[in-house]
Amino acid sequence: MRLPDFLVVGAQKGGTTSLFVLLSKHPQLFLPGRKELQFFSSPMLYPKGLEWYSQEFFSTCPKDRLAGEVSPQYMYSTEIARRVHDALPDARIIAILRDPIDRAWSHYQMTCRRQQETRAPEAAMAAALATDETDTDAPETARYLQFSDYERVLSEYLRLYGRDRLLILFQEDLDKRPEAVMRQVCAFLGIDEVIPENVNVRVHQSGEVRFKLLSRLVKGDNIARRVLRAFVPRKLRPTIVFWTEMFNIRPVKKDGVPDSLRHDFGAFARRQAAFLEREFGLVPPWPSASDADADAGRP
Repeated sequence: MRLPDFLVVGAQKGGTTSLFVLLSKHPQLFLPGRKELQFFSSPMLYPKGLEWYSQEFFSTCPKDRLAGEVSPQYMYSTEIARRVHDALPDARIIAILRDPIDRAWSHYQMTCRRQQETRAPEAAMAAALATDETDTDAPETARYLQFSDYERVLSEYLRLYGRDRLLILFQEDLDKRPEAVMRQVCAFLGIDEVIPENVNVRVHQSGEVRFKLLSRLVKGDNIARRVLRAFVPRKLRPTIVFWTEMFNIRPVKKDGVPDSLRHDFGAFARRQAAFLEREFGLVPPWPSASDADADAGRP
């Protein structure tokens, strides 16, 4: 039974799509044709068991390649971390993180574009801060800061896997120095240092739809979708949909993080940075964690 040798577990809105594309181009790695398999986090998929997981996603992995997958949902809860370790105790774990307030703001903007959010950002974040961190059933609009609370879940991955099997990366570094980040990953996984062509091309999974008709074709129940199901092997369908959606996204110019958010939630960001410095010796390149004046005394 073939199972992953490594996982990229998060964070959501933290650069996982760009990292997925880069890793997929390495000749010694095998990743399924799409990201976000969500096996360990999905209440519908996890009960299907490891045999199904292996056969569905990794049965075609060549023996001379390392297998891996990218699912930012694996940083949603400590329970998911324990599921991962129970199944893959020898795996290597990669987490790519982003300034916690930037990440939460990007998450907020995404839900606004989807018309799931109507509150002002300050009110939405304050409500999110009050959400019970163990309440994984809370709606996404109540968990902007829960998903930015890296310490909560990474401390569990650290306890389970140890520091040597856990690699922390930063989206800010991937944006500015992608070659250096790829070298880190290659060294961590013990593979040749291969830097893909177009390593500096940023991949976006959020933004505006270019062609609404194309979006309806790949997501809706229509003739084109039924033709796809009839002629395309089942395992290839999610891959085709994923890459079609990637093509069909046009990046949008986003508003910068309001100063009020950096001020009000600076203590939250600095707590995340302090955890990473204490446990991994890393100083995150995060504006929200470095502004000494941004302190509203919140936990």
